[in-house]
Amino acid sequence: MFRRNNIAAGDSIDYQRYLYGAKPISFSKINRLRKFVELLNVRMLFLLVHVTLRKNRKICTLTKGHVDNSMREQRQYAAEVKLFLVLIPLINVSNYYLTYSNITFSWRTLMTFTLDTLIGYAAWTAVHFIIVYMDKRLPFSENVTKRLIIQIISTVFTGMFIIIASTVILNYFFDDKPIPLSFFTYDVFIISVWFLVINGIYVGMHFYQEWRTAENKRAEENKIKTGGLKVRSGKQELVLNYEEIAGFSVDGEYIICLTMSRKKFLLDLSMDKLEKLMPGSWFFRLNRQFLVHRQIISGFEKAENGKLNILTRSLAPLSSPITVSRTRAPAFKTWFQPEY
Repeated sequence: MFRRNNIAAGDSIDYQRYLYGAKPISFSKINRLRKFVELLNVRMLFLLVHVTLRKNRKICTLTKGHVDNSMREQRQYAAEVKLFLVLIPLINVSNYYLTYSNITFSWRTLMTFTLDTLIGYAAWTAVHFIIVYMDKRLPFSENVTKRLIIQIISTVFTGMFIIIASTVILNYFFDDKPIPLSFFTYDVFIISVWFLVINGIYVGMHFYQEWRTAENKRAEENKIKTGGLKVRSGKQELVLNYEEIAGFSVDGEYIICLTMSRKKFLLDLSMDKLEKLMPGSWFFRLNRQFLVHRQIISGFEKAENGKLNILTRSLAPLSSPITVSRTRAPAFKTWFQPEY
């Protein structure tokens, strides 16, 4: 990032000096730098917003009613993006506090801070994509030690390369003085420590998500073992175990609960509420008409326009095929064939 000398408040020639040092610089270079910062600022913000919205659209498509491994990963990545959009400027503020003892707040300071922050965003983006790639190629579950070593070395090296290269290039085009040696001996050390901190945040968020996933799975298993669905049959109030339920269907204004023994019960609940009540690992909302248990599904076949035809077992009370829309097809495939 940019290295500057201390800027004393009240310096009478401060506005004719560039932030790197005391040597005057032409206004043409200053204007060129300002235009460069504005252009880079717009493009970087557009890229970050585009990536965030694309991830959020993908999450909205996949997570309606069901949470599986790939969906949780996408939600985690989106949370990380939002966190670091705020954290990178705060890290830059900390760098300024640790590096400079006396700074005058002017448009030059703001411009340099903005450029440093954008370089930080570029370095973090590279680090983020390395970690996402490694989550697929070398997950923590395979070898924690190997993953940590490779991740730390690759992310620190890549991030430092981007920051140092960007600083050298910008200094070459917009400053007449060489970069101070202290940038490579002091600033680089501080920045490398921050990359270790960023790695620690990613690792901590990963294992926290793993813990939450395990807790949710344990809670759902307990719910399956001890829970059931309350139904009425005449004057009787019964509790159906989840294993007894084949699924639910809409019949006019009513919701019908179908059991494996082909019994039918009318329910006062809506299909949306039933979807939330049923264990997500066992039940899936195929469309507006059907919410079915995993045990009655024998497979699926591709239909036109990306749709799926769900095939049911011969003894199931629901006849096949049941159509799943193109938008829900990816979620069904992930739910029906989970990755372990």
